[in-house]
Amino acid sequence: MHKYIVLSNPESENFSEVTGYLKLSITIAGGSDNAIQIEDDPNPDVEDILAAPEIKPEFYQLYIKIFGGQHIVPLDKKLIGKNSIDAYVRMDYKSTKMKTKIMTQEEGGEVRWN
Repeated sequence: MHKYIVLSNPESENFSEVTGYLKLSITIAGGSDNAIQIEDDPNPDVEDILAAPEIKPEFYQLYIKIFGGQHIVPLDKKLIGKNSIDAYVRMDYKSTKMKTKIMTQEEGGEVRWN
């Protein structure tokens, strides 16, 4: 049995555009069955292609506000003899990378971003 799954690029402008196919070839054999050679099918029928009837991506916005960090332990003391922290938050989502301003806090503890 051959089935083809439709692939699309979620980051393209036209999300519903078919960008490729993933071919699945499946055989089911029991413990005493002989292996069956799966023959290639160069011309699949339309019913062999598994695709959603219509792809409608929905877009949402995510707002993130970093207020602060608490109970932050200064880890640099043993490495470089510095009893402070340089705290920041880094966020990666798909191709977007963001980082807060670096806040230096003596003695560790609490950090606040405005």
